[in-house]
Amino acid sequence: GSLASTHRMNSMFLFSSNIGDAFLFTIAYLLAMKARRNSPIHARYMVCTGIAFIPAIFDRIFTFYLLSPASLDMLPKLGHTPMTVLPSYAMVGLILAGLAAWDWLSGKGVHAFAWMLGAFSLVYVAPFVLIELPFWKSFLEWYLSMPLS
Repeated sequence: GSLASTHRMNSMFLFSSNIGDAFLFTIAYLLAMKARRNSPIHARYMVCTGIAFIPAIFDRIFTFYLLSPASLDMLPKLGHTPMTVLPSYAMVGLILAGLAAWDWLSGKGVHAFAWMLGAFSLVYVAPFVLIELPFWKSFLEWYLSMPLS
């Protein structure tokens, strides 16, 4: 593909990914509010609302400050652009897996982090699948063509 089509594909992936992050934040927040009378579960879901921001924050940190040109070349690419969000996704997975293991080892029967690990994993895979589906591509083309800026 051309540079324009690569840029368009990156915009589609980024928008799909941002929708996913907003969805994860909303789900974690709603579950936290539902469990507000159960402090341990409420607190776990509130932690997950913060975890939902990790990719947006660390993608930029990795891109502009931490990843060398050589490490950027090792990342999978979408078009010609390295997928710098992948280390952030890995961070989130490791954090949630660690917290889920900690919950499991405590023996308290609290599984909020394990459920959210599943939710985050599904949502992080979704943009890779969605950008290949014609209806989603059509929606993104329509949305991205609007003069919003």
